Amino acid sequence: MNILQSLLYGIISGVSEFVPISSYGHQVFLRRVFGQEQWDPLLDLMVHIGLLLAVIVSCRAALSGYIQEFSGSKHRRRINVTNQRRTYDLRFLISASIVMLAVLLFNRSTAGLEGNFLWLCGFFVINGIVFYVLDHMRHANKDSSQMSGMDAILTGFLGGLSIFPGISRVGMCLASAVGRGAEKSIAYNWALILSVPALMLLILFDLIGLFITLGFVITFIGFLYSVLAAIGAFTVGYLIIMFMRLMIVNSGFTGYACYCWGAAMLTFVMYLVA
Repeated sequence: MNILQSLLYGIISGVSEFVPISSYGHQVFLRRVFGQEQWDPLLDLMVHIGLLLAVIVSCRAALSGYIQEFSGSKHRRRINVTNQRRTYDLRFLISASIVMLAVLLFNRSTAGLEGNFLWLCGFFVINGIVFYVLDHMRHANKDSSQMSGMDAILTGFLGGLSIFPGISRVGMCLASAVGRGAEKSIAYNWALILSVPALMLLILFDLIGLFITLGFVITFIGFLYSVLAAIGAFTVGYLIIMFMRLMIVNSGFTGYACYCWGAAMLTFVMYLVA
């Protein structure tokens, strides 16, 4: 990719990662449009680092609280002050993270689907159907104290399905939690926090791929383009998170569904042309 393509790749990754429209699906589509047939682990590594930093910076207060709560739970005899809601949040998130990471370990086993736009089209359609149905379900206002262990397992499992291009990780975590009765803004924050371990695992996969494919031989131009993509992913990702937090409570999900179906139609046209 050239410099503009790399920057656009990072920007679109930042938007689509934190809006429920599948970052992975858009990355696959862009690689094909830009004529890059092979996976670039360096580019994805830097983009994933940028996305991870966007989550950490935007959720730093919540992450700090969870770390303190986790540390306090290990030394409960010495620490008597605790936030009960944060405790329930932590239990929910840990359970969901374990299940999600277990599914994400199969990440590279689905890499063969990247080359088939018909599969990508189908997964975009499925992602859209999930959000269309979600918009027509009865919603509740539960917090983590009212969510069960099965709710956490389901949220983690559906989030892990983002190993398929076209399925949004944040979107599926959000849809699962809201579908099980969680309040929208709380569910979105959970989805963001669950992005942290997921992105860390993807970074590990990128490092392994970088070692295997390039042997850590990196050109200056390639590194520069990747850094620009990371900057774009971080900046836009952070802004999108702030924007979504403001609108998520009063917004519906049908718009995301329609976007995914539009992306599916465009992908199908690309499939026919190819």
